Amino acid sequence: MTEYYKQTIERGTDTVPKDGKFYILYKKSIVFSSKSLPETRKRFKQILLELGYNPKKRKKLKDINVKNFIEKERESTFFHYYYKFWDRSHKFKKGGRLGKR
Repeated sequence: MTEYYKQTIERGTDTVPKDGKFYILYKKSIVFSSKSLPETRKRFKQILLELGYNPKKRKKLKDINVKNFIEKERESTFFHYYYKFWDRSHKFKKGGRLGKR
């Protein structure tokens, strides 16, 4: 089983000194510190490459064609009420009147 660990950039937290620097932590120990965030990010990426970090790329979600979705929704709603009306139409055999007058 692979050992799980956390890699982070932190500043001003309880796990790092509060001296205004940015720290890179690896397995709960400080491996790099700098006052410059861009420099820290650059070093962080280098460390990830050195460790062989290769995240799986996410598949792009298929774009939902909103117009088609709305059209299908309207269709299904229309047919729902259409069948509901004709399902109850036997109650209105006499031309919709409420009885003989």
